[in-house]
Amino acid sequence: MDRKKIGMLLRKKRKESGLRQKDLADRQISPATISSIERGIENVHPDKIEYLAGKLGVDLEDSPALCNREQQQEELFLLRLRSIEHDIDLNHPNRGLARLREIDLKGYEQHAYYIHYLKAKAYFRKDNRKKAKSHFVQAIDLIDKTNLFETNIKANSYNDLARISYYENNMKGALEYTEQGLKSFVEGGDREVSQHYLQMTKAICLEKLDRLDEAKKSIELLMEQQNSIKSIDVILNMYETYASILKKQQQFNEAIRYAMEGIEIAKINKKHDRLLDLWTILASIYHKLKEFEKAEICFFTALDLKDEVTKLKKENLLIDTYAEQGTMYLTQGKYDLAKKALEEAVRIGDKTKDARRTIRALVSLGDFYLQQHMPREAVLHLEKALKLTEKHGFEIQELDVLFRLCQCYKETDLIKFNRSIERKFELEVQLQRKGVLNYDAISQ
Repeated sequence: MDRKKIGMLLRKKRKESGLRQKDLADRQISPATISSIERGIENVHPDKIEYLAGKLGVDLEDSPALCNREQQQEELFLLRLRSIEHDIDLNHPNRGLARLREIDLKGYEQHAYYIHYLKAKAYFRKDNRKKAKSHFVQAIDLIDKTNLFETNIKANSYNDLARISYYENNMKGALEYTEQGLKSFVEGGDREVSQHYLQMTKAICLEKLDRLDEAKKSIELLMEQQNSIKSIDVILNMYETYASILKKQQQFNEAIRYAMEGIEIAKINKKHDRLLDLWTILASIYHKLKEFEKAEICFFTALDLKDEVTKLKKENLLIDTYAEQGTMYLTQGKYDLAKKALEEAVRIGDKTKDARRTIRALVSLGDFYLQQHMPREAVLHLEKALKLTEKHGFEIQELDVLFRLCQCYKETDLIKFNRSIERKFELEVQLQRKGVLNYDAISQ
């Protein structure tokens, strides 16, 4: 007797009859026992299973054939959901949501977690982080109730919640989600690549938090598993992040080596978007070394990929490249070229609606005008950046923008200066209460 299959069969029969567990309970069988039977718990006496089956009009002698038929129908249902997940992953979230609306969950309520997970992924693709968060949390809660941990959708959901926190510039929150995801991951379960995604996300968060030794160890752990990593994106992220860590640690020769190795892997796999990222980080390393001619070659090579990334609908990646190039020109005192590059970064940001990158570009353009002692011009771009941070809830970036605006307003508008100081203080208090900022640790 396959307890799991029979449990699912009896649960489906109860649901089809419109009955609750307590409707079937009596002196011989409790709601808790019915719940255990439906979940396939092994320590329930067979007599109780037969009794419940009898109440539902199910002949257990026919159960193997019934279970096989139910299993085939369930496999068909799950395959349909896999197909929808495929649509969403290939950047068709609206089509995915439309197909989800056509799904009849009756009889398959135990898979409601999967529906929430797919909705969350679709809304994340549409940059509706609020709805995405809500559905990821509901997916996790339902998995906890159904004990379907081996799907690793719980681990995946935590990874995506970490990514949302990352996009909101909340690295501490993102790191906490990755830790929960790694604890939730089931070895030998479905979606084995989830573990590598989580390890990679953890390393990226540690690098952004400047916990460089820990980040380095996380990447090195991944590198030991490189032959078993199926995702080329994880591998390329690994090389890019490792190069970034080494750059911060001023191990420039090693940083260059890993960036170049990543470029070779991306080139072999024709990953134009990742090539753009890797050439940009290589340019930033040469910029740091003040080897401007080499940096210029890297920027030229990166920007030569403009058409390819635009075809991939990833033109937003160019924002960081132009912003980094503009910053280098500013370092060199090439103000006309700096302004042109930074304005192009902002233009692409406005076009692609990538708020996070656009804010960085606007801040860089604001810095350009601040360095030119032109605070009124800087304000125009920084106020635009501030509106974006407020609209998208990027609180840490808002703090950064407010700091720069205070510098400008001190010279141009004392009323706005005082308002900005007050808002900056309020925001710092909010972030400290959330545990995102920790001034107590700084003062110790």
